[in-house]
Amino acid sequence: MKTRHYDIVIVGGGLMGLSIAATLLKHHDQNQMRSLNLALIDSSSSSYPLSNMTSKTIALSYGSRLIYESLDLWEDLLPCAEPIKTIHVSMHKNSASAQLIAEQYHLPALGYVIPEADIVKALLKKIKQYAGVTLYTESTVDNIQFIDRNPEIMLNKEESKSYHLKSSLVILATGGNDSLKKNMGFVSQSKSYEQTAIVANLTHQYPHMGQAFECFHPSGSIALLPCHHQYQTHSNLVWAMNTEEAKQCFSSSDSEFLLKLPRYFSKSLGCFQQIQERQSFPLTLNIAQEPIRPGVLLMGNAAHTLHPVAGQSYNLALRDATVLASILSRCPSRSLLGDINILRTYLDHQRADQMRVAFFTDQLASKPLKSNVCWSPLALNLGLSWVNHMPPIKNRIAQHCMGLIGSGP
Repeated sequence: MKTRHYDIVIVGGGLMGLSIAATLLKHHDQNQMRSLNLALIDSSSSSYPLSNMTSKTIALSYGSRLIYESLDLWEDLLPCAEPIKTIHVSMHKNSASAQLIAEQYHLPALGYVIPEADIVKALLKKIKQYAGVTLYTESTVDNIQFIDRNPEIMLNKEESKSYHLKSSLVILATGGNDSLKKNMGFVSQSKSYEQTAIVANLTHQYPHMGQAFECFHPSGSIALLPCHHQYQTHSNLVWAMNTEEAKQCFSSSDSEFLLKLPRYFSKSLGCFQQIQERQSFPLTLNIAQEPIRPGVLLMGNAAHTLHPVAGQSYNLALRDATVLASILSRCPSRSLLGDINILRTYLDHQRADQMRVAFFTDQLASKPLKSNVCWSPLALNLGLSWVNHMPPIKNRIAQHCMGLIGSGP
């Protein structure tokens, strides 16, 4: 069995793992003389990263654009990025709404919608420019042991090769329900929203003009995000509803499904003409009780799985990666990268940002408009009108949505 030594090993080579790797490599390159020796492990095939890519899109905040600019990635992403110029927030069957408009903040966009596959390709291209990076595809981690407090990984590849990896720090970016995380004894505080999200790509009659929509309804929320297209007639749907309703909705025909949508957005987008790539997944809140241990760090959905309302998960994770990279790039010794005090410094810096976003999304998801609560429509109606006419409050909300409020080292 071959033994290989690395400074950092990232388990999970999807969007989050690649983002962490690119951020670590860039910061370390700026602050250290010697290149970071990094391994990235993913179970996908040799055609990685395209083998498991769908047409899923990522809602990127303006703050995340600034992070990508610092990583020299934005020029590669700009051609496929659709700017969100306006966000409309409303309630089902109520006239009140609030609008966030990029021009009012002297910005080109509040955020951007980018296909996940394009982000992954840009990240992989950037990572391959650095020396000392090893990609293990078609690989699974059987076990992580600790020898003298340093993590050691038993790695198996599909062609029956085995590797023994040693490193100072292992980062698990494997998602919220990863068996490896559970086998290592990491515990999360979990809460089911009793909701299911249906995501799909839609075509519509009128151009979206860079508009995004978030409408709250009795059992959840429905969002439309503008997608990049020559005629601006494509949008991405994220529809959260109670699970029983979602089962019926998901199994309906395309024509039946589309008929359910116009009452929310028909004035702005006209008739919905086509739906493609419907997918569904249950919605839960998972927060790791101890995201750090000596030599091990949970990141992304492995650390905190959030409700998709307001599209905050990936943007938070990208800020996490930026803070971690900044702290580790100043570490006095490679052997200390996984030191618990170093990792605790990172967590102390980011805990407030993580808790703020988790609380914000949880409150939006947990208190949908209830038809049996007579005061909720009036309260929310007044609330939206109040926000729309209170610039300080509105500006604060806009800064949160744009990812411009967060902690740093």
